[in-house]
Amino acid sequence: MLLLDRNENRLGLAPATRAQMIGASRASWRYPEQETWRLQQALANVHGQSPERVLLGAGSTSVLLAVLADRLQSGRATLFHPLPVYAPVLAFPSPLKAYPVGPTADGRIDLPRLRQRVEQHQGDAVVYLSNPDCYSGEVLPRESLLHWITQSGPRVFFIIDEAYIEFMPDHGQRSLIRRQSALPRNLLVLRSFSKAYGMAGLRVGYAVTRNARLAAQLRVPLATGMNLPGVMAACDALEDAAWLEHSRFLLEVARSALLEGLSELGIATRHGPTNFVLHEVPCDLSVFRARLHEQSVRLAFPQGELSSWCRVSVDCFASVQAYLTLLRSVCG
Repeated sequence: MLLLDRNENRLGLAPATRAQMIGASRASWRYPEQETWRLQQALANVHGQSPERVLLGAGSTSVLLAVLADRLQSGRATLFHPLPVYAPVLAFPSPLKAYPVGPTADGRIDLPRLRQRVEQHQGDAVVYLSNPDCYSGEVLPRESLLHWITQSGPRVFFIIDEAYIEFMPDHGQRSLIRRQSALPRNLLVLRSFSKAYGMAGLRVGYAVTRNARLAAQLRVPLATGMNLPGVMAACDALEDAAWLEHSRFLLEVARSALLEGLSELGIATRHGPTNFVLHEVPCDLSVFRARLHEQSVRLAFPQGELSSWCRVSVDCFASVQAYLTLLRSVCG
């Protein structure tokens, strides 16, 4: 089966990190509090933040859902987000007041209209954005986003999901984490070890925020869901910048091959500096889905305005070539 629907990084862990995990298995009888504190300190050092601003969780989705619960379950706040949106956001328990905003005519996130809707709203608001976007790979305009966060005031709380930002060569400068000290406290930035670091199965994610109440309230319950091998692997991965660069290079080669193949087939694409590509469905949607099912291939299909498009994960060069072979048979 060709699993190209979850944006997983098949390159996985560096050999040295895998060896470290063998050692971690011998210590699996222990709770991971000591290593969790070590990871929290390491992330604080990487991002130039104090450790108490770092929230660890079993994947960034666990942090996201906990923060949404804290901000929304009272019923006082409304959630604003673009469409399509990361699926767990929509799976939040009801009752939930939410205001989705569709894309522009050319399929981009409509940041100006989203801001307009939030400013017209009279009560508290929570804004969720993935940057780069988890479907199109679009990178949001940095200065526009910073200006909005700075000017919005305390009634608007921003959750910026940077799960894919490590695929960008200049991700250290692009991330909002480094700018947090100069920004209001109404911001939480999500990060994950699942994507660029190839650790989706180990469930390690985190967030950085200057909201002291939120960090203090969620730190302990979120950390209790973490596992020792995952935490130790994350600590090791942070110290191996060469492997991250190697992984990013190989995925860029595979993504370029996919884009070249799609272009040769005359298939429209939308993409950014990520490990996936959004492309137009090349034939009748039901026929295309049937062919994928026959060949045991899984893709992601956005809903709403992008329902005639599909998202393809770039997990390795061989998978890209296998997928292009399927497309050529469909289009031929």
